Amino acid sequence: MTTAATPTDGPIRVLWGLHAELFPAALRERFATTEFVVSTRLDRMGARLQDPDRVFDTTLPLALVSDAIVPGDIQILGDGTPIVLLRDHQPIGGYPRIATIAGADLDRFVQLRPGARVRFEPVTLARAHAMLGQS
Repeated sequence: MTTAATPTDGPIRVLWGLHAELFPAALRERFATTEFVVSTRLDRMGARLQDPDRVFDTTLPLALVSDAIVPGDIQILGDGTPIVLLRDHQPIGGYPRIATIAGADLDRFVQLRPGARVRFEPVTLARAHAMLGQS
């Protein structure tokens, strides 16, 4: 399924997540340069991403102590599936979070439909704050 060009085109900007350092630098680079696909498995809690390039296939399952999570966190499930947490997500999570979608781009991400291709572009915290001022 393909989608027409929309205002949501372009990379979704992210900040490296709380657990980004648990992922090797080469894997973080692949994450930032790979196109993912929004799967049909999505609701207000989260959106699973298809990973056609299998970026996270070699990721070791990590068990972490559960802690607070926020909308836009990108968790990597034990089977390597990336999932973006959305507005009605659970209050805590125990999977590693490689990145968090910048607040200014979260609504853009939510507008994507199943089959839409998405790339993530890491930005600095200063850039994320500046983007909020531009919205």
